[in-house]
Amino acid sequence: MSGDPARRYADADIGEVNKNYLMTLLLAVLLLYFNDGLLDCAHPSASTSSHHSGVRAIIDSIGGIDAVLETSHESLHMLLSDFISMDLTSVMLRGGKPSFPPEIWETIDKKSVWWSKDILGRLSLATVLQQTSRLAWYRNSIDTGKEQLSMEITRDFETALSPMYARIADTCLENVSTATDSEVNQTFNLIRAFQHSTLIYMYRAICGLPVSHSLVQQHVLPCLECVLDIKQPSRVLNCTIFPLLVAGGHVLSPRHQKAVSGLVCRIRNEVRFASFYSVGEILSAIWRGNEDDVSWFDMFLQLGPDALVL
Repeated sequence: MSGDPARRYADADIGEVNKNYLMTLLLAVLLLYFNDGLLDCAHPSASTSSHHSGVRAIIDSIGGIDAVLETSHESLHMLLSDFISMDLTSVMLRGGKPSFPPEIWETIDKKSVWWSKDILGRLSLATVLQQTSRLAWYRNSIDTGKEQLSMEITRDFETALSPMYARIADTCLENVSTATDSEVNQTFNLIRAFQHSTLIYMYRAICGLPVSHSLVQQHVLPCLECVLDIKQPSRVLNCTIFPLLVAGGHVLSPRHQKAVSGLVCRIRNEVRFASFYSVGEILSAIWRGNEDDVSWFDMFLQLGPDALVL
């Protein structure tokens, strides 16, 4: 009988076993996803999109992303923050809509994540990525005819994504060591790099502005400066590939292109991801083409379908 306590406990045990199995399976498929998307993306056997679908199916079977984040091990949280971030950047470069709602970033920010958090608690990269997700959803709504381009909404995104800089009060804090101060600066550089690159995305992919437009160009060099200001060697530098691709693709000066190329080579020697080799090749192709009116999505067409960028 369904009301039998023994039966209920047995069902609960079976449910727990199934959930543990699905969590283990989720970990395995996530690792396959990262392997194919970062290491083997140029190999004919790469199947990043299939693994992406598999991860989403498993998450749905467990009860959704919130349920997974609330009940999974801490080690899985960081991998999921990677997965959801790469899902977002892939949509930004290729089109479509994110697999997860913008609100999920509030939950992610409370868990273990791939980025370094601001120890002074002023701003989190999750807040920037949440706005970026909203922007990607908005672009998809325009593309599908559900919404029209609104200057009021665009201005709201401009304000929400306005690059944040340190204040004089931040330099007067007591008991902040030199090492801590350096960590704070690098965290801020990473956050600003994503703010600048997302605004470039907005002006290009949503507003349809050309490469040389002043609204686009005002964020290109500042974004690159954020990346260049991160001291090497640094784990943070390995997390700037997406901003580097976006800003680097919009650099107009040969001198600045050379600086970007040098930075790409240095990071490539450290990371050695096949996907990062693709980034270097794409930037070279963009610079050779030198097309001011190239659309945002055409600019990144040469990014392999299995390559992941973060």
